[in-house]
Amino acid sequence: MRVTKPAWVTHSDSKKQRNSLFGLHVHPDCSRLATGGIDAKIRIWSTLPILSKQAEDNEANPKLLCTLSNHNGPVLCVRWAHHGRFLASGSDDGIVLIWNLDLYGAGKVFGSDEVNVEAWKPLKRLVGHQSDVVDIAWNRDDSMIASVGLDSTIFIWDGYTFELIRKIEGHQGFVKGVCWDPVGQYLATQSDDKTVKIWSTQDWSCVETVSKPFKNSPGSTFFRRLSWSPDGEFIAASNAMNGPIFVGAVIERRGWGSEISFVGHENTIQVAAFNPLVCFPKGKKREASSASSMVALGADDNSISIWRNTNNVPTFVAKDVFDRQILDLCWSADGLVVYGCSSDGTIIAIQFDATELPDLGTAEDTTKLLEANEWKPTKVNRSGAMHQQQVSARQTSSQASSLLSLATPSKGGVNYLQPRKGAQKMTRLPDGKRRIQPGSALGSANPIVSRPLPQQPIASTSNPGGAIDVFAAAADQPLESQSNVIQSRDDLIQNAPSAFEDENMQRGEKRKYSIGEYDPPSRQVKTRTLGGGERPKETWPVRELRPAMQGIKNMSSISASRLKLPLPMIQNRIRVRSEDDEHLVAEAENSDNEQPHRVTYLQKGAVQWLDFPAKAVVALAVSAYGLVCATEGGTVVVYSPAGVRLISEHKVDCPVSYVSASGKYGMVLTSSGKIYGWNMLSRKAAFAPTDMVHLLDKETEIHSATIRPNGTPLIQLTNGEAYAYNIESQVFENVCSLWYAERSSYWTRTRASSSNPKNIVAYLETSLNTLRPDVVAAAEAAGAKVKPRWFDDAIPLGHLETRLQACALLNSPNEYKTFLTSYAKKIADEGYRNKAEQLAKDLYGPISFGTANHSEYKATVCGLNKKDLLKDVLNIFGKTHSLSEVSTVWQERLRLAASEA
Repeated sequence: MRVTKPAWVTHSDSKKQRNSLFGLHVHPDCSRLATGGIDAKIRIWSTLPILSKQAEDNEANPKLLCTLSNHNGPVLCVRWAHHGRFLASGSDDGIVLIWNLDLYGAGKVFGSDEVNVEAWKPLKRLVGHQSDVVDIAWNRDDSMIASVGLDSTIFIWDGYTFELIRKIEGHQGFVKGVCWDPVGQYLATQSDDKTVKIWSTQDWSCVETVSKPFKNSPGSTFFRRLSWSPDGEFIAASNAMNGPIFVGAVIERRGWGSEISFVGHENTIQVAAFNPLVCFPKGKKREASSASSMVALGADDNSISIWRNTNNVPTFVAKDVFDRQILDLCWSADGLVVYGCSSDGTIIAIQFDATELPDLGTAEDTTKLLEANEWKPTKVNRSGAMHQQQVSARQTSSQASSLLSLATPSKGGVNYLQPRKGAQKMTRLPDGKRRIQPGSALGSANPIVSRPLPQQPIASTSNPGGAIDVFAAAADQPLESQSNVIQSRDDLIQNAPSAFEDENMQRGEKRKYSIGEYDPPSRQVKTRTLGGGERPKETWPVRELRPAMQGIKNMSSISASRLKLPLPMIQNRIRVRSEDDEHLVAEAENSDNEQPHRVTYLQKGAVQWLDFPAKAVVALAVSAYGLVCATEGGTVVVYSPAGVRLISEHKVDCPVSYVSASGKYGMVLTSSGKIYGWNMLSRKAAFAPTDMVHLLDKETEIHSATIRPNGTPLIQLTNGEAYAYNIESQVFENVCSLWYAERSSYWTRTRASSSNPKNIVAYLETSLNTLRPDVVAAAEAAGAKVKPRWFDDAIPLGHLETRLQACALLNSPNEYKTFLTSYAKKIADEGYRNKAEQLAKDLYGPISFGTANHSEYKATVCGLNKKDLLKDVLNIFGKTHSLSEVSTVWQERLRLAASEA
């Protein structure tokens, strides 16, 4: 046996102080260990250096494989699927994320010196919980996922499409543990209401509530993590008590009795974890009557114990291995290594040699036990009483094996464990209850002999990654029935992270809850908001107080050309509404006396917070990600939705004329014509400050200055032009012009009031119709005149090409696809082969990797796959005689590229 505590496995902050770890789980191929911590990050480690001193000392072996940071709160749970393809994580932000291996995403972590040896990208974001997600479990065939949390609810998700199957409510307190019956008939959950509930997977009804072992249990633990034995016969539940004694309760499947307990820990047990393999006595036939299970318990006395359900003393006890409470445990798939983590920010690996556990069975033995019994997995009801659907165990097994050759299929029945006479020595309490006698620090019928564990392959020059790439070669193979919809990174980020108690947690203390977090009525926590008692004024007449101050003391020393744009008047009240969410409103109240100025943030009419700026507010803009406030003299403050100053007292070159916010981006345009933009989540500049005064002339003014959700500034002028700033090329591009009004048959002729602002290009065209009716009328008159040859062909094509570039720059995918179809049809109708070839090349990309511009090629535009778009274009070309040859050639190239991939 070997016990290791690698100091380098840590979630450290900027001061190199350890952060608390709340969850860990080892990959089914035993090569990776995922940990989740209070720093809102998931880290994936190679287990090879943890288990081998030789590998740890070899610098060629990577230790930290990947850092994932898409959660907005502490990561409370991480769980690998049994097939190893996906990782599920639950967080304080109330979100469950499903991660998938990204074969091409490794590299340096943005904003950090860390380097990802491999990359895991968020595949799906499961939204539904109203508070912290505390525990997650995949069922045996990975067809379903269960998640529980501090909103006292249980969510069941489809393991392939990740759609919500069922929301279960029944507990009267926080649900802090969940596990699946390996047979497939039941789901078990444990809650702060001091019960374990057994739910039927047939109709999701509660078939049993076990409360007797938990009547006196404390309610201050972080978790109540329970585990189901691999043969389905027992549940090991945490946080139980026999009178004043802390125990781990054993719930028997037959009758759901709870008379047996594991006794010996000196404080509350927080987590129980069964070994995934069943044990059989040496020399006896491997059948149900001789089978037993092994379980590990972790407690607040900083100790880990390992038990057999047929012995009255623990097989192994590791005392005081942590400085603080143990929060999670897991076994490796081979049944030889136990991993544990603690709130002190460290992990432990207890490693057994195969000779020390000679009676440990195999995964095939467990499967045979399940097949030999009369119990069979029932059809799982995936939508309540409406519909029943069962994923074939044979199909799942074949599918998982093709990926990793590691997963064990879930089929057959459950094993009835038959108690052996004389195998257990129990103490009969006065009330008639039985319990196992406390054991010594180390006791076992078979003494443990320390022997080295056979090592995984060590890294070398030819194999620098060691054993970490066991399944990478198959990671891009599709799972049957898998949803391929990948959420964008922006969609994975929430508005405001919850508060969480961290380094000063003492034994027995409970977590602190964030403002607005759900709390059952019996344990309601009173919270406050800054300005929450304020009532917004229903009516408030708006009037101008005075012109805005220039903010420049010595105007004579400043060039007259410095101030290009007019400054807004100072009003007594400014009120703006978010374009992202109509329920978000920002208000500013400017005072014309000695009263302070005030900024207020409202959601659904309720005041969320307020602030008192030092100077009068010139302009406001609000989005779901923050509020941009500009005050006199060129000062900008950016607030988070929680009222935290993300950018405090930022001084720009001149007083501000325009303010805008959309998505996670905020922007101001100063009176000198300079644009500043910020990413409100990263608190960094979205682009370098840039001038736009060259777009203006004596007769042209700014109609609107806004920023798009993708961070692109958009300027609409009164002369009928609209320009967007291309951050990559650092120039302003004309994205809309009245030149095409009535000259192009594709021009949008509706008014702005009847158009959808989300279709930004069409919205700009309709807006220009309203803004300059005189120009439109002049264009209509010009349309009746005699035109040069090719005019009616060149103008529509140029208009469509401008539209496509505008959609790509402003990120409008729906419009891009529509305009591309129109463009392809126009080319096909006219038979322009050169334009057709150019369009196909642009969408296909470089044909050879040796092409000079291969590294500059982007496979998507507006989030759409270019090759998928090319297929649609070629179908249009193929319907015409003049471009059918072009269609045939490029379709063959697509076919070859797909076969090579």
